[in-house]
Amino acid sequence: MKNNPDDMFVNVDDATGQVSCYCANQLPSRIHGLVMEDCGESYTYYNANCSYEMLHKAYRHEQEHIDNGDLDSPTPADQLEAHRHF
Repeated sequence: MKNNPDDMFVNVDDATGQVSCYCANQLPSRIHGLVMEDCGESYTYYNANCSYEMLHKAYRHEQEHIDNGDLDSPTPADQLEAHRHF
């Protein structure tokens, strides 16, 4: 996945101090967002072609994966997705 540095921004949660990096990328239309972990940091990628409303839904969906520890789960992604709808 190729990132344009102009499309990347960093968010720091004021309550927890947790740092999240978000990159807007052109993804296949059926993928609104995805989250990956690298060196202990969570990186969430969003489809730049999504509407503002869909981006908010994708954010909540991907944050749910982070909050539930799905990134460390041995469960395959397709099974995790089957339990989380938006």
